[in-house]
Amino acid sequence: MRPHAAQSRPVPILAQASAQGLSAIAMLRLSGSDLALWLLPQLGWTLQARRASLRTLKAPDGSAIDQLVALFFPAPHSFTGEDVLELQTHGSPAVIAWAIEALLHYGRDEALRLARPGEFSERAFLNGRLDLAQAEAVADLIAASTRLQARAALRSLQGEFSIQVNQHLEAVQQLRVLVEAALDFPEEPVESLSSWGLDEALAQTIKAMQSQIPAWQMGAQLQQGLSIALIGPPNAGKSSLLNAFAGQELALVDDEPAVIRRMLRREAEHAHRHLRIRTHGAEHLFECIRRDERRITIEDQRHALALQGSASGRHRHLIVGDAGEAGGIERRPSDQHPID
Repeated sequence: MRPHAAQSRPVPILAQASAQGLSAIAMLRLSGSDLALWLLPQLGWTLQARRASLRTLKAPDGSAIDQLVALFFPAPHSFTGEDVLELQTHGSPAVIAWAIEALLHYGRDEALRLARPGEFSERAFLNGRLDLAQAEAVADLIAASTRLQARAALRSLQGEFSIQVNQHLEAVQQLRVLVEAALDFPEEPVESLSSWGLDEALAQTIKAMQSQIPAWQMGAQLQQGLSIALIGPPNAGKSSLLNAFAGQELALVDDEPAVIRRMLRREAEHAHRHLRIRTHGAEHLFECIRRDERRITIEDQRHALALQGSASGRHRHLIVGDAGEAGGIERRPSDQHPID
């Protein structure tokens, strides 16, 4: 899963590694070949590897831009496998923009440019610092909105998924060796493939892969999240349920019917699972039920929830209504306006 090291010398890149906007601290990151030879002398700095140093960044005209903390990671012991320079500046957007402008000026002879989204991870992959699964896990960890998502992404980044894949790959390669031996030397008095245990080894390999498919599917669903639509007549309890999921008073709860006249949307975490929640009035009910969906009614003292959704899908519809009325809702399925 790891590529050969890139042969051509890529141009250096620069990006703001921290979030955009006003903040106390911001992070600028540069990656490229021989930064210690061409960039640090222009900055007037000498830096020890992997040691934080307080420095002043100056503009090309000599005026001070900011006092910052600089960290230098020489190749190949860096995230990208190239020389990496990280600058912790103050988080003023004006200071950040000025610092980026100055750094681009210092790197103009080396064609220093702004990095594309994900390009640092891409270089780490191309230089063999990360495999493909780990590179994808970096993006998943950054985008994680629940603890469960973060834990799953971190395990993948630490190589757990890659170890499983490599174990299966080694097993398949062993099977390939046996098959190629039989094909390359048909005239040799060798035993049959069955007597070598090929059938049994192949069955064990397939069984091992199939046993891990549910976990892999669950991991994919964790990253995608779960969409839920709350559907029901006025005063059925949609707003109360939405507030319970979100953990705060997002929707007004009132005795008057149809107080919430617009669709509400909310992303929340429930039991460490990412939920995208929408509320619908009864007028949307019949257009949102598909023919192939199953229905489970859960009766609580006053309300009944009908959970509808395909077994493999990540979209769910919660129909909220009085317990006595839930079983009497006329179903008029339609595939024209599914919830997606």
